[in-house]
Amino acid sequence: MIIGSISGLAIFIVIILIIFFSPSDFDADLVSSVNSGTPADQLIPQIEKEHEIECLNMKNDLNSRMMGMKEWGNGDLGSDSYYDFYTKKYEEEIHYYNELEALRIQFAQRQISKDEFLSKIENKNF
Repeated sequence: MIIGSISGLAIFIVIILIIFFSPSDFDADLVSSVNSGTPADQLIPQIEKEHEIECLNMKNDLNSRMMGMKEWGNGDLGSDSYYDFYTKKYEEEIHYYNELEALRIQFAQRQISKDEFLSKIENKNF
């Protein structure tokens, strides 16, 4: 059971790293839209919709881990630290996506440059 938990944790961390360290297609499309002169009032609803999707995906991921484990054996298979870990990761991911949404809006409103936007995303410096 410990080996399975560690393996699952390792796979989860690798997936999160891949997600966090690769610019999304949405960001590439956003850069293209800003470069082509699309007004911010058209881009902001798209940014907000993407943010909702990202947060919903994180919530669904958390639920699949928590609900599935709790339903198996009435929760006897997972330790409290297992649930605490995934809940904390979820909160960190939501914080990340909230900050990313704010950064995208700043870029759409032309408050920051393309280079600064891409640099901050790449370095997770926001």
